[in-house]
Amino acid sequence: MKLEGRFALITGASQGLGAEIARHYVTNGASVMLCARSADKLAAEQQSLAPLLAPGARIVTITSDVGEPKDVDRILEKLRAEFPRLDILVNNAGVYGPMGNIEDVDWNEWVDAIRINLLGRRLASCGSRNRSRSNAGTIISTSMRSRRVLLSRR
Repeated sequence: MKLEGRFALITGASQGLGAEIARHYVTNGASVMLCARSADKLAAEQQSLAPLLAPGARIVTITSDVGEPKDVDRILEKLRAEFPRLDILVNNAGVYGPMGNIEDVDWNEWVDAIRINLLGRRLASCGSRNRSRSNAGTIISTSMRSRRVLLSRR
C-alpha cells in the first residue's frame, strides 16, 4: 500500500472531493484525521471508510472550522494526541462564497468566504508545518471556482 504508515490531515473531508481524497488515502493504507464543520456528515464518512482501513491504520474525526484560529489549535492538539507526526496536509475546506451582483451581496458573506478559503488554509498550513517530519511533509491545497462571477451592473 502506497501510504502505509503515513498520517494525513484532510480538511473539508465530510463530502465531495475531501471525502474522495479520504477514501483514496484510507484504501492506500494511511491513517487520517478528517475535519469538517458538520459532525453528522463526519460521522457518516468515518463509518463508510472504517471497513476500508488497513491493519494498524486509524480514522480520527474532529468537528471544526478552519477559519477559526481556536479551532485550528484544537485540530493540532488532537493531531498531536492521536498521531506521532503529520506527513500530509490536504487543505480542502472551502465555501463557494457570495454569488450574485457585487452590490447585492452581503459584506459578511464576503468576509466568511475569505476567512475560510484564504485564512483557514494559511492557519492550517502554518500550524501543520511544525507537526511534519522535519518540516518535510506535503501540503496539498485544492481550489474551487464559483459558478457565477460577481459583476457590477455599473
